[in-house]
Amino acid sequence: MIFSHKINGIVIENKNIDFQNNQISVKLHNLSHIPNEKDSYNISFGGLRGYHALESKGIPDENDILTFVINRNEYQKVTIGTRAKISPVRM
Repeated sequence: MIFSHKINGIVIENKNIDFQNNQISVKLHNLSHIPNEKDSYNISFGGLRGYHALESKGIPDENDILTFVINRNEYQKVTIGTRAKISPVRM
């Protein structure tokens, strides 16, 4: 695994999609590579300890917004406006 430099962003959406999962959308500030669909990322959210390995739901749109599906119970503190540091994981 190779970790490239971090991408900064801010959470702009944390939406319930079913009883167990939420969809989080992050607005990226300094996108430096073109991600592929289902790329893996290590993400650090402000207010939560450590990095969390998540897989993207798609590629960023024209507004540099990246979407993840997460477990609702583990990420209740991730609210709109939460800062995020994202590091792409390359295999």
